Amino acid sequence: MITQIEAMKLALKTLEQWDDPFYKRGRAIAVLQEALAEQPAQQEPVAYLCENAVGHKYFRWKKPLSTYKPIALYTSPPAQRTWVGLDDTDLANCTTEEYETARYWEAKLKEKNT
Repeated sequence: MITQIEAMKLALKTLEQWDDPFYKRGRAIAVLQEALAEQPAQQEPVAYLCENAVGHKYFRWKKPLSTYKPIALYTSPPAQRTWVGLDDTDLANCTTEEYETARYWEAKLKEKNT
């Protein structure tokens, strides 16, 4: 099965090679390039924790079939994305009270996630 990232890369490559001068593909190319640039590097699992039909757990180095209920194991947690807060355009239609409430909860979330 193809991943989302692989699909985006394939779509980008196809759009860049398209020779149709009447097709406005510039925005699509820009959006795909931006989305791919934001993707953190995918970390490969070092092993898999599996469980067989009778409940015994064991490790495998290669990715097993999905029937083994694999859980990917990594050497370190994947890199986190950078914090992106709300800007004034996101809160343009809020009342003063709603604006202050949104900023309060945004600060709390940022504190917990960075």
